[in-house]
Formats: sequence, structure tokens, C-alpha cells
Amino acid sequence: MEKSGKELKVTRRGDIKNDVINILNENNTFKWMINTGVVNYNSLSRIIQEEIKKKYNYNPKINTISTILRKNYNMTRLKTENNPFSDMKINITTGLSLLSCDYSIQTMMAYFPYSRAIRIIPGNNTMWVMISGETPENIIKSYPGKIYGDFLEINITIDRNKINEDSIKTFLETLSFNYINVSQLMISKDGFELFISASYLAKVLKLIETIRSDRYF
Repeated sequence: MEKSGKELKVTRRGDIKNDVINILNENNTFKWMINTGVVNYNSLSRIIQEEIKKKYNYNPKINTISTILRKNYNMTRLKTENNPFSDMKINITTGLSLLSCDYSIQTMMAYFPYSRAIRIIPGNNTMWVMISGETPENIIKSYPGKIYGDFLEINITIDRNKINEDSIKTFLETLSFNYINVSQLMISKDGFELFISASYLAKVLKLIETIRSDRYF
């Protein structure tokens, strides 16, 4: 009998629980979301499923992974004495619009007094301006551009001694993982500012409150 040129794919039936926990512990963002309780279990389970397929060569069910995550929730949470976000202060500015226009010094100076943030894109000589509702109509007519939606600014003030840039990055990844798009980000010495669509406000505040009030980090 001739041998087939196609080799059978050998799969590994490993300890699913250990594999899930190992992958969870290898990713700081996954641990962040589990520890703070803002995790989307279905989305996280799909990502872990793909990681198991790549690393261990077998394909566990998403429901199985989700069950493992939920049952071992307290085991995977890392208790700490001090949550760096527990004392953060939040200030919200509403009524903003995102303007895209051609860049020039004159345009930037015209919008500067009414802007919350300006981003210059040298590659195509354009800029993005987060303008307030107080921007005069004559300026918008004199320096036209495309205006997008209803935006708001969330200013988060924190103790710089308790947090670093990696923590801020993971914080933002958590928002993204929960389907919240941050249009612009600015980091200062005492915190950071998020510019997001006003439609995300309720969801973002719920996530922020969970992170701020939780005793786990």
C-alpha cells in the first residue's frame, strides 16, 4: 500500500485549565482586566483560544475557557495593598467636536484659543483639532475642514508616584478591549486626558469606577 503524501496533524490534549491560566499570566493586559473585574469574558476567551491553538496545537471550546476563567476568578486575581487608581480624580468637558483640516501656522493660531488638543500630521500637511462649542463661526468659515460628531474630554488626575506609563497603557488597552475607541490621548506629569465620543460616556465611567473602587490591581 502506498503511503499518502499528506501527514496527519497530531494534536495535543493538554490540561486546559493550566494552559488557560498560563496564557493569562503571560499577558499583563489580560491580568489587568481579570484583576479589576472589567473583563469581557467572551472576547477574552476567543483570544485565549487562538493562543492555545498556536502554542499547544489543540482547539478548546470557547465556553470551556470562559468557565475556567469564571471559576478561577479569585485565584487569578492578585491582591495588593494599594490600588494606584483608587485616588484618581475625574473632570469631564463636554460639547467638543473633532475638526480635520489643512495645516498652517495661521490655521493653528486661529483655532488655538478654542481648542482642547491639537495634533499635527506632517506627512500629509493636515491637523486634527478638538474644538469647543465656543469656537466662532467666522473662524470655522475662514479655516474650513471636516467636523466629526460630539466628543468629550475626560481628564484623569493621579498620584504620579503610584503609577507609570505601562499602567496607563494597560488602562487604555482595557478600554479598547471593551470596544471603546479613544480618539486622542494626552499624558501629563499628573495624569492623562482621553478624548472619546460622547456616546461612550456611560460605559467609560462604569469601567473607570470599577477600576478606581476595586481592591485588586
